[in-house]
Amino acid sequence: MSFSQLYPIPSESHSTIHTSVILRRLIDNIPSDTFTLNWVVENMPNRSYGVVILFLGLISFIPIISIFSRLLIMLFALQIVLGFRRPALPKRIMMRALPSRHLSRLPSYTFSVLTYIEKTIRPRWEPYLGVRRLSGVIVFLISLVSLLTPLPFANVPAAAITVLMALAYLEHDGLLLVFTQITGLGILVLISVAALSATHI
Repeated sequence: MSFSQLYPIPSESHSTIHTSVILRRLIDNIPSDTFTLNWVVENMPNRSYGVVILFLGLISFIPIISIFSRLLIMLFALQIVLGFRRPALPKRIMMRALPSRHLSRLPSYTFSVLTYIEKTIRPRWEPYLGVRRLSGVIVFLISLVSLLTPLPFANVPAAAITVLMALAYLEHDGLLLVFTQITGLGILVLISVAALSATHI
């Protein structure tokens, strides 16, 4: 029996089941050796786009594999900017085997933090959720800068912004989205300035 059969997600899931619960179930049931993005999408009906981006954002906290995840996040963000309503990835990427052991390197407090954040999240300011292209631009640029910067832990702010922005869309929270967009622009400026300073030392 598949994961989606064990834990069916109703169409109104954003108001009945928090994203942290779905992600925890997903990771608890991930294949022991390797997994693919296709497996993630197939087991996340009704939420595949948002959850995949959130999933990649969480992986971006992990130093080595974060390079691959941030490249995919940039691709998704570019698709959003171009007006794609659904993710479109080559089958080769969707079927690429990723080591499941990397997920064990997620910080132990990851889901505790997600659960805490979700206590303050609720559907509000929903018209602002329509500003998809701006969100895509911010995520794309902050991921790009974090990849190019020589500073250590530059992946962390990019990962945090990606996770919060995905949560805002999944939980229909326009206020969180606006806050994340403003914070993302600020972090983008700070990382860019820091990176330029580091290259001129």
